[in-house]
Amino acid sequence: MKSLRVNLYDAFACELHGGNVAGVVYCEAPLATRLMQHLAAELAAPTTGFVSRESNGWRIRFFTPSQEIDMCGHVTVAVFSSLVDDGLLPVDQATRTYAFTKAGRMDIVIAVDGPRPMIELKQLPPRFRDVHINKDQMASLLGLAIDRLHPSLPLEVVSTGLSHLVVPVVHVEALRELKPKNEALACLSRELGVDTVPVVAFNGLPVSVMARSRDLCPGIGNAEEPASGTTNGALACYMAKHGLRDNSSSIGCAEQGVEMGRYSLIESKLLFDAHGLVMGVSVRGQALLSLTGLLHLPQ
Repeated sequence: MKSLRVNLYDAFACELHGGNVAGVVYCEAPLATRLMQHLAAELAAPTTGFVSRESNGWRIRFFTPSQEIDMCGHVTVAVFSSLVDDGLLPVDQATRTYAFTKAGRMDIVIAVDGPRPMIELKQLPPRFRDVHINKDQMASLLGLAIDRLHPSLPLEVVSTGLSHLVVPVVHVEALRELKPKNEALACLSRELGVDTVPVVAFNGLPVSVMARSRDLCPGIGNAEEPASGTTNGALACYMAKHGLRDNSSSIGCAEQGVEMGRYSLIESKLLFDAHGLVMGVSVRGQALLSLTGLLHLPQ
């Protein structure tokens, strides 16, 4: 029986069983899309990356249990952690390589200056899009009182690879109060053409943390993700645009997964042009191996 090597990692985790679960499947030869979707559903990780070698980097396709998506930050961190751990990608203090995805080519930097390799993935420059959503409607979809939404910060779609509808709230306590209506949020996500709906707080946090979010993802088949790389790249750009992040502070940390019991810490880095506009964004973090085995292919 033919089989494929599979690893499960906890990505953006500070300790085992934190962060977000990511599947990594090695493919020596291209697999049919239908088969990859079947295997991702069987593995049942929030997202699984199918990785194969390219001449100057690595090809990755990303599948949730229900659909393919163009890009996934936490799985990218897991994929390159896995390649390093399994000796498939030799590294020194700052190894550079590429990930080829449906969202485009990503520059990857791997640093080995600690106990675990730190994976930095450069994302696309931010794109912003206004949306016209009644805040009462948004509060209702989230199961929140209207006064828990931030009174002045806008609801806005931000993309650095995937698209995210950013919903700011007044205080971190509001994140614990969420009672999202997943089916309705999935419909809204499809209507707006967004992948996730991060609900984010900037107040009530430790000094070392710039933001905490809950990333609601029913539009791509997962109710919520405890760690999201693309989401946090987009959030960093949102903060810079709206004066929540000084353009002299290029590096910042955000929390996620707290309310799910899977603490995650995601570091973001922004580069600014002479006018103070974001010209480059990347996120970085580590991943911890939690399981390894074989996926057997159907006959």
